[in-house]
Amino acid sequence: LLVGGGLAALVFLWLILHFLDMKRRTYEVYDDVVEYREGFLSRTNAFIPNENIADAATAQTVVDQVLGLWDVKVSCQGSGSEVSFRRLANGPALQEVIRDRVATAQKDRQLQEADAKALVADTPVEEGAPQRIARPSAAPVAAEDAWTASLKMHTLRAMLSGGLIRALATTYTVGPASVSSCYSFLGRRELEFAYDKVTGVQVSTGPWDMLFGTFSVKIWSIGSSTPITLSCVRRDDVDLPALLRQAGIPGGEPKLELPAAFSMGMFLRAHVIGIVFWLPWVLASLCTLAVPAVFGAVWAGVKAKRQAFRLHEHHIELEQGVLYRTHTYARYDDIKKVSVTRYAGTDAGSVTLFVAGETQIQTSKGPGPVIPNSFTAHYLGDVTPFMTSLDALLQGRIEPGAAGTALAAGEGPEFQPAVANSLLKLFLFGFFFPPVWLIAPWTFIALKRRRYRVEAERVVVEEGVLYKSHTSVLFDRLDSLNQGQGMFGKMFGNGSVTLFTAGSSQPDLGLPDTAEYGELYAAIRQRYGK
Repeated sequence: LLVGGGLAALVFLWLILHFLDMKRRTYEVYDDVVEYREGFLSRTNAFIPNENIADAATAQTVVDQVLGLWDVKVSCQGSGSEVSFRRLANGPALQEVIRDRVATAQKDRQLQEADAKALVADTPVEEGAPQRIARPSAAPVAAEDAWTASLKMHTLRAMLSGGLIRALATTYTVGPASVSSCYSFLGRRELEFAYDKVTGVQVSTGPWDMLFGTFSVKIWSIGSSTPITLSCVRRDDVDLPALLRQAGIPGGEPKLELPAAFSMGMFLRAHVIGIVFWLPWVLASLCTLAVPAVFGAVWAGVKAKRQAFRLHEHHIELEQGVLYRTHTYARYDDIKKVSVTRYAGTDAGSVTLFVAGETQIQTSKGPGPVIPNSFTAHYLGDVTPFMTSLDALLQGRIEPGAAGTALAAGEGPEFQPAVANSLLKLFLFGFFFPPVWLIAPWTFIALKRRRYRVEAERVVVEEGVLYKSHTSVLFDRLDSLNQGQGMFGKMFGNGSVTLFTAGSSQPDLGLPDTAEYGELYAAIRQRYGK
């Protein structure tokens, strides 16, 4: 009885404190800012400028529907920076007001960006600084000219994917300033993206879509780790070119198209490590494993022939797939990182483009890992020129048609990671799993070939033994940078520098175990400040 009475008293006390905490919460929306005050024993006062709001989402549980309450979540520029306004009696009204303020802020940003680009075009360039091209921005779509629609899933197509309830309970709304998804069944969830926060669009079709005349459109946002996917919607109901224009991705003919240069020799070089690993098994079971290996090589060739990598005036388009086709679109301004990989013994390779924002994988057990939004073009003929020309294109220093031409590599201080940290970790782990010691020579060679270079407008990491990769992040894409030392860093006198871009909760580029990490951090900070 004493224990039960004590627990009941604690629960009652917690309910009182929770009640007082919720009663003290106030949220106010002004013309230029959203302000909120929370807390009873401890107080939190904060505000979000309208120009930093990326999207808004509303949610209702079954209990909330009975009581007429709403939760409104507002996302800022950066995944993981959401602010939740809880248990509101007028949640839809708050979301509507925020939607209007975001639309106004979006127009103001577009005018400011146009003025800024005009100012940059008229500003004299310093001697020795990279020349920039006055590339015009995609013209925003006026509200009266925007395509608007309310869309539903194709019921039969959704049933084949096991989503009958989802098809009946989901509505997609395309508005003049935003696109939203609403799910209403035993609760309610609504997610909305402003167009100027959209960083990429991916259109997918499969065999069932070809039969029913449907497709799916996935929309990435810089402020949300959950994309909006217009799943299994009828093609005839969607004006895809208009939707892309409203998301800042206009149409037009490509300035440059790079087809895949696939060959059997290139396939072998691209998978040399897997071939070396599986070769004994292939020789031991030639009949059972040779046929799948040959089929895989032929299928890779078919996929490569169907791939198209196109550079437009304002955006990049990648078309891939055979039975399952995807079209990915991303503006140059929203590409934050470029990674180029050369296959073993050749200049051919792949190009991976990372788009601002990230996606949290949903698993059967709940939210899973967070991965960056990216897409990769495989089996490109000569990727060496792309190491510098793609970054120059993203900076606005060359036209899209000039991408892929050989440009001189940038100059800047170069740093090399220490090998002691990784070798000691390998040695210690080997006590529990001795075969790990066998890769120590490979680890030593790989670390000796890794380089960090700080150029005028980007940070570059070059590494690789068989596969040589070149990863770069532009300074004008950076949001923050950190430096630090771990236990092994303090032991060996080195440290690490990590770089973050807007919309990322995880580091976009890590420069670990550098003896001159202070000088590396200072060099990046100096260039980043400029």
